[in-house]
Amino acid sequence: AGAVEAYKKALLLAPWVADLYFNLGVTQEKAGAPQDAIASFRFYLLASPDAKDAEQVRERIGELKAAAKEAAVESPQS
Repeated sequence: AGAVEAYKKALLLAPWVADLYFNLGVTQEKAGAPQDAIASFRFYLLASPDAKDAEQVRERIGELKAAAKEAAVESPQS
């Protein structure tokens, strides 16, 4: 949780630094916040559309979406 907040603060100071979005996404993914991670990875792609790992990040977003959807099906909230 502390790392997520640290990246968010860094992004307030330098929102143009694409790597911060990527690292925030990884941290959010590890913290069990897939929707937040997806958003951060999307910002990474916006900030660095020609990134060498852009295709891998898009695949990661797809995997996170699938996992989030599966988790929602397994534990529906009423």
